[in-house]
Amino acid sequence: MNEVTSENQAAAAVRRFELAMELLTTGSISKEKFTEKYGRSVRTFQRDVKALREYFKDNDTDKKLESYGKTYRLTNRPENTKRFLSIPQLLLLTEILASSRVLAKEEFTQMMDTLMNMAMFQSLAQIKDTALRNALKNAFDSYKDNNHPLDFNPSEDTFEKLTTLYEATYSNKDHYKAIDVTYTNVYNRTSHKTLLPVSIVFDKYYLYLRAVEVMYRGYSFNTYRVDRIKHVSMSSERVDYSSSKSQLAKMPFPSNAFSEHDYPEAIEFYCWPPAIEAALDNFGSAGYEAEIIERYDRYGRKVKSDDMVGKQGYVKIKIRDYPEGAKFWLMGQGTKVQVTSPESMVREIKKELAAAARMYDK
Repeated sequence: MNEVTSENQAAAAVRRFELAMELLTTGSISKEKFTEKYGRSVRTFQRDVKALREYFKDNDTDKKLESYGKTYRLTNRPENTKRFLSIPQLLLLTEILASSRVLAKEEFTQMMDTLMNMAMFQSLAQIKDTALRNALKNAFDSYKDNNHPLDFNPSEDTFEKLTTLYEATYSNKDHYKAIDVTYTNVYNRTSHKTLLPVSIVFDKYYLYLRAVEVMYRGYSFNTYRVDRIKHVSMSSERVDYSSSKSQLAKMPFPSNAFSEHDYPEAIEFYCWPPAIEAALDNFGSAGYEAEIIERYDRYGRKVKSDDMVGKQGYVKIKIRDYPEGAKFWLMGQGTKVQVTSPESMVREIKKELAAAARMYDK
């Protein structure tokens, strides 16, 4: 008898629904598990697979069912693969997020769940499940929450704040949208500010808002750490600020700025290994000038290539950055760095090093 009764049709529908859910959650189904779970024949399994293939095709989904021996995997159609995350992309984003301080632990977990749901099932065939689980576990275990000495509890989570911040910042690339924020600075002082957002930047673990602060007697272009913004809302205040938003957005991020009164200057210094690469990474990543202008071998003779510098030679580096922050970093390199200009910075470093030496002579 070839006809299937209504009762069998219902049972088949339930079974196929369960198989579809297994495909969507695990990415694969197998003949062995099917026969063990349902006690049905391999022919029944093949009929169910055929029905599922037709379903995914007829409903214009991005998925298709492919055979891998005794296993069937749910994969993305080739024309749609760029619309989803691959497993390597997922792992890369996980490592980047894990090394940041942008989110609270529960927010990090929530975002990772979302990213994993976006990952392509077909990529599971490219990496062992054990390796994937271990990589993700390592990222979760190494994640450091964005707790800091500031003693306050945000009134809204990071995603809620970001929704408002991104809307105010990027809804119009040429015109400002004012926002009102409650901000707690590094000294644990809380104040209310009206800001004109310019850009949002990630740098050295944290997310920053670059914005023009509307002050009683003028304006000031500053940088604010997003996790220190306690509350944000669109402002009803109408502000007529003439400076170009797009030009401000192009300004390099002030990684080494210690205050709004600090301005970039040209600085030159001799640098010895292994601090050379660290110096170029530190100052070059901010978008300012950072280049080797002279090279020397171990005997102090000028050479033309990095290879001729070797492990015992040194170089002269020219940067353009914020002097107070740059001085703080350069002094931290000890005998691996010698500043040559500007002369004012040389005098300051000599004075501070002499004071530091006196501290250790006590």
